Amino acid sequence: MPLLEMIPFKSGDTLGIWHISESADELTGLITLSATEEDSLATLNHENRITQWLATRCLLRRMVGPGHEIAYQPSGKPDLTNTEKYISVSHTSEYAAVMLSHSPVGIDLERRDRTVTPVVPRFLSTTEQKVLNNVNTPHPSSHLLAWCAKEALYKWDGAGSRTIDFKHDMEILDGPTSTGNVFPISLQTKGRKQVFQAHYVVRDHFVLVYIVNN
Repeated sequence: MPLLEMIPFKSGDTLGIWHISESADELTGLITLSATEEDSLATLNHENRITQWLATRCLLRRMVGPGHEIAYQPSGKPDLTNTEKYISVSHTSEYAAVMLSHSPVGIDLERRDRTVTPVVPRFLSTTEQKVLNNVNTPHPSSHLLAWCAKEALYKWDGAGSRTIDFKHDMEILDGPTSTGNVFPISLQTKGRKQVFQAHYVVRDHFVLVYIVNN
């Protein structure tokens, strides 16, 4: 089952999710790569990384067609060639996600069975932990969603070499609930505090959070 889900938004943004059930050879047969993409693929050595890379390109072709490639800024932030749209990418061993937006965007996808409990004190302050624990009807994956939100916000910022402290520069202002699909998160950089809405998508086997400009 390759293309799992395509979610269009009224804003014109699009979120695509691919279930990686194919081998690298099968994925290669689904796409014609440019010379630049062939060169990029040749630098990869691990099978999982190769299948994730190919699945991401297969998904991108479904979303925008040929003629667009993923290039990278010196910071590591991705750009989509031949368009003014912004792009963000995330993947696990079994899923790949791409979001295209008219404004800066960041997404993070994680397996739902991933546990972040051992590292909660490293990325959530005591105040944030209390916020998550005090939410009415908290989402059962609230800590994982909080992690995804901070990863997505880090990708949105795209500063690369500039260090952002997940625990001190970002703050979960309210937690995800079992009935909602968005919660607020802030980013403090260069003396300026910005508040964003972390939108979340939860499925049986994965969770995904995306952040776009307010």
